Amino acid sequence: MRKTNFAVIGVGLWGEAHAHVFATHPYANLAAVCDLDAEKAAKVAAVYGVEHYADYREMLKNPEIEAVGIATPDFAHADPLIACAASGKDILVEKPLATNRRDLERIVAALRVNSVRVMVQSSAICQTVLTARTFWSSRSFTANVWVSLTRRLETSWKESRRDVRCSLRWKTGSK
Repeated sequence: MRKTNFAVIGVGLWGEAHAHVFATHPYANLAAVCDLDAEKAAKVAAVYGVEHYADYREMLKNPEIEAVGIATPDFAHADPLIACAASGKDILVEKPLATNRRDLERIVAALRVNSVRVMVQSSAICQTVLTARTFWSSRSFTANVWVSLTRRLETSWKESRRDVRCSLRWKTGSK
């Protein structure tokens, strides 16, 4: 099976977990990392031998990147997610998808226009993944959105890597 090229936006604790999984999963390849703190991005990039960026918009111009893990602070999910959708990149975003209605409506509008897959990753061990064809049915939202059903656990970096690895199945089709 061909490897999918991933990038990560936000390389704090959860972003480092995304980077580790994308770099080590048999069906994924870590292509780049991005963080507003360019020094932090450079350190994580050096560990994996990948490109680093301080501006996600610049990173999204890279045609080799097929999917992006978004691990920014909760309030900062919307703008990178919308930019990823506009760039045609599939998206794995840490929960919550949005922290306010305005951002949620902007995300929905972007997903209606662009044909990308989105999975909202919960920071717990993944039990099952399902495709939601009708999401927010009152909004008639029918984009291809993925939802992870999970069980809450104590948070640790080791467990976060396992969570992301489990969620990676939606993109790679691995078991």
